[in-house]
Amino acid sequence: MTYLTILSALTLGFAAGANATPQDTVRLVFHTSSVQVQAEGLSGKVMASGCVRAPAGDAQWCVDLSDDASGASVASFTGNHTATNAPSFQVQVLPAQGYQAEAIASLFNQDGRFGLVEVDAQTSVAPVEPPMVISDEADGNTEDSTDNSTDVNDPNYARYQKWYYFADHKTSASGADISGLWALIGLDKIKTQSAPLDVLMLDSEFETNTDVTYYDGRSFSTTALLTGGPFQRPNDDYSVRPEVDEVCDSHGLQVASVIGGTIDNNYGQAGVTNNVRLHALRVMTCGVGFMSDAANALRWLVGKPFTDSNLVTPYSGKPGIINMSLSAGYNECPNFMQDAINDVLAAGYTVVVAAGNQSGDSQLRTPGNCDGVITVGAIDRSGYLPPFSNRGANVDVMAQGVYMPVPTEDSHSTALASGTSFASPLVAGILAAVKRDTGADDAVLKLAVRITANPTQDPQCNTSDVCGAGMVDAKEIHQFATDAVNGRLHTIEHALGNKTPCEQVWLLDYFGDKARLCSLYNVVFMRGYIEEGTTYQLISIPMEANWQEATPTVEGQFTQAEVKLSSLTPDTRQYGVQLCEAGVCGDVQLINAEQATEANRPAVCE
Repeated sequence: MTYLTILSALTLGFAAGANATPQDTVRLVFHTSSVQVQAEGLSGKVMASGCVRAPAGDAQWCVDLSDDASGASVASFTGNHTATNAPSFQVQVLPAQGYQAEAIASLFNQDGRFGLVEVDAQTSVAPVEPPMVISDEADGNTEDSTDNSTDVNDPNYARYQKWYYFADHKTSASGADISGLWALIGLDKIKTQSAPLDVLMLDSEFETNTDVTYYDGRSFSTTALLTGGPFQRPNDDYSVRPEVDEVCDSHGLQVASVIGGTIDNNYGQAGVTNNVRLHALRVMTCGVGFMSDAANALRWLVGKPFTDSNLVTPYSGKPGIINMSLSAGYNECPNFMQDAINDVLAAGYTVVVAAGNQSGDSQLRTPGNCDGVITVGAIDRSGYLPPFSNRGANVDVMAQGVYMPVPTEDSHSTALASGTSFASPLVAGILAAVKRDTGADDAVLKLAVRITANPTQDPQCNTSDVCGAGMVDAKEIHQFATDAVNGRLHTIEHALGNKTPCEQVWLLDYFGDKARLCSLYNVVFMRGYIEEGTTYQLISIPMEANWQEATPTVEGQFTQAEVKLSSLTPDTRQYGVQLCEAGVCGDVQLINAEQATEANRPAVCE
């Protein structure tokens, strides 16, 4: 009998005491760019150096912002002009002197001479449960499938994947229908690299393993390798540091395997897609890092300077999917992280992040509480919230994050890992496959994730602001994205247009007069999906007008995603739809009415 050790991969960081900043110091982020300083209502030149004193007079903290480690000078500003070759922030390590980092940052901000100052919190992959041992014969599901069109020979596929998160939602309570996604795209295209999409993983140790191939990588981790030792500096070597190799696990490797583990190689488990290039960006060491390191990795992707950026070879790939299976405690997303996320979003990336494993409110964990990211919570195989997963208003979607088969540093063993760290790359892998096949941009992918999600089994998720939109659905995301890219997200067609000639005749014979049925149009918004609290406002303008200048006519507002109307004139008017929430309507989205014209009128209506 063979046994598998269930490694709760998020238990990484047990060596954090040997690698974290000593407790008698704090790390603060000093924003020196004009944008951040002006946002706080300040003006003038950022102080190159200076001190602040505690109100009680028992402590003083001094900083020198004149030069960063790479020699770039601090940005001075007048109006909207600022130095373009300087980092937007600097990290300063200061003695705590009995004060919390937040209190010290507040003193600098109250002083007003040092720009915007924020805490550089410690990032981590938090533990979720102790390791346990199970028999591989007593766990998993190995029953045969009647449809083997997307079966692969990876040993752990049939036992831990096929009947769980790879299955559809009707078959499995944790099903994300990755098998359905494979069938749509074609398994050969999934397994073969052809103009692969870049996937950037900001994580900890990227061990080597037979099942995962890294295309490239960098190190941004500044975590000290020894207590009281110097901080690391960014460089091109993302491999595991020999000083910690014996005490650290393989979190980065395991996250990478969920996205792109080699498929159909008769080894290990299957990733979501192999038509990707996996970039290993080490922003933690032994499961511990700093939020500024993650922000620097994002800035590197868009070619923006940061401290020691001259030590790292520039990124040469294209915008793709970013996964961050890490978190830190912040009541709100810090400016320096939000700025970095805004930069990559503007460049065309999609950012997927883990909600965190603190059994609490997702709004208190960064980057899950940052704007523009897709925050993923975890459900178990039965579709229920596991105790560890954060939940709340910032969660966008759920995915299986319990008993996920992943490789270990030892090529001869397999682990079952649990945590939102593994739900996040599952969604990232799905979006990578969809983006590669459809070309959908970030806005479409976000909408597709939210609007196609399935309900979870857990009654807790019936409450708003707990589990986001629900369970991720890979196949439906692909179909939604395909229609969005092809301009068929919203459609108008003749009511009988989607029926066969035989069905058309039958309907006319048995369900009413010809004039009534032939004058009806079937209007479908958002591929038939409806979100709670959303109203669809149908509008139109003359065929010769343009949407930028014309004043639209409101044809009606609907709470259903599919309606039948008789008052439309698709040959003389253009139609659009606005999604309205709480009385506020969004931008106009065009409706494809090609199949509603007289040229496409059903023959039975002639």
